[in-house]
Amino acid sequence: MNVRIFLLLRSAFALIALISALGASSQAVFTVNGRLKIEGGDMGDTRVVVFKNGSPVRTLTDGLNKFSLDLDLQADYVMSFEKDGYVSKKLSFNTRVPADKAMEPFTPFEFAVSLFKQYSDVNVVVFNQPVGMIRYEHGLGDFDYDTDYTRSIQKQMQQTLAEVERKQKEESDMASANGKRQAAEAKERAKAEAEAARAQAEAAKAVQEAERKRALEEAAAARKVEEEKAAAARKAEEERLAAIRKAEADKKLAAEQAEADRLAEAQRVEAERIAAAKQRAEEARAAQEAEAAARAEAERLDLERRTAARKQAEAERRAAMAAATKPPPVAAPRAQPVAQPLPVMVRREPMRASSEPAVPAKAVSGSDGRRSITAHMESETRPASLDAENGANDEQSRTAGMDRSEELIVEPNKVMTVVTFASSDRVTEYRKVIHKWGGTYYFRNEESISQVTYEQEALEEQLVDVQPRSKY
Repeated sequence: MNVRIFLLLRSAFALIALISALGASSQAVFTVNGRLKIEGGDMGDTRVVVFKNGSPVRTLTDGLNKFSLDLDLQADYVMSFEKDGYVSKKLSFNTRVPADKAMEPFTPFEFAVSLFKQYSDVNVVVFNQPVGMIRYEHGLGDFDYDTDYTRSIQKQMQQTLAEVERKQKEESDMASANGKRQAAEAKERAKAEAEAARAQAEAAKAVQEAERKRALEEAAAARKVEEEKAAAARKAEEERLAAIRKAEADKKLAAEQAEADRLAEAQRVEAERIAAAKQRAEEARAAQEAEAAARAEAERLDLERRTAARKQAEAERRAAMAAATKPPPVAAPRAQPVAQPLPVMVRREPMRASSEPAVPAKAVSGSDGRRSITAHMESETRPASLDAENGANDEQSRTAGMDRSEELIVEPNKVMTVVTFASSDRVTEYRKVIHKWGGTYYFRNEESISQVTYEQEALEEQLVDVQPRSKY
């Protein structure tokens, strides 16, 4: 039976090897894939000893149920499959191939080997030689079993394998008989032990029942005594707790009365505090409203004053311009006066915004003192020839003909610098507002502008006539 299984496995592995050959790559070695089975045992202490050209080169001990080896070409290999107490088997691999085939790929060779127990009365000398020989088949162009050798060795192994199968059957039958006998003996033994245990249990049960009755009687007597003691203790505890509850109730009542008195006094004091706080709040609000009204009135009066000042300045400027443009009276010829140099206009350095936060000023009720700078305008009659000679441009004429005034206004929460330019056809007002909390803003005619625009238009364009007036 083992021979038939061996042949079936050989055919299956040959088919697998043939399919695997389609994907095999070029190789300089011959790969073998083996499986080892231990009949009636495990893989413990199993080994595979590999001999190359008669000398051991490797011993495999792990993973023998499925393993793979690469064998060099042009050599003789013998694999010995061994386990203590089992018959060893060998496989022979002749890897010699023609020189022109040495670099061609070969199909990995698949095989399986099973080991069976060694019996003292079974002759296993036939297993001293390899049970199979694998070599290169020229007709196949690949490795395969040497069929002539396989047939000859199988004939020699048939009798031995038949004897081994008989021994295995005898062992199986004996094991089955022993199992049945042991099962029957175990069953009888278990029955006897069960009977003994039942008798012992009944005796123990009777003893336990007697002890239980006696314990119940003793427990009932002890429980009665304990109940009487507990009743007396409960009565004493109830009396003690009643006294404690009465004392606590009296104490609580006194504490509640004291707390009620304290809360009433606290409510009275709080009511008086709230009334006083309301009165102070009303007085403070009235004072704030009066202060706000006074501040608003002061601002209104200041606005009226500044508006009146601007109008007066505008009227004076217009009158001065009218006087300047009035033709001079005809006079007797006289010596030509020496031409006076044109007024030299110089630019003031612009006022730079300070990085320090503004210092809040204390509010003062009524009118407050504010610094006001009003530009002084002086005009003179210049010969027409000078104007034609110098060719003053329109921008210079417009700037020279404007009045500039500057005011510094200090309020409780902010400081304002107001620069006003007035001409014949328009009035332009620039404001720089520094708040107490540090913010600085710039405006032109109530329109927000940047600091650069403010400095260019309100400060850097300040032109001052520094030329002395003519004596004529």
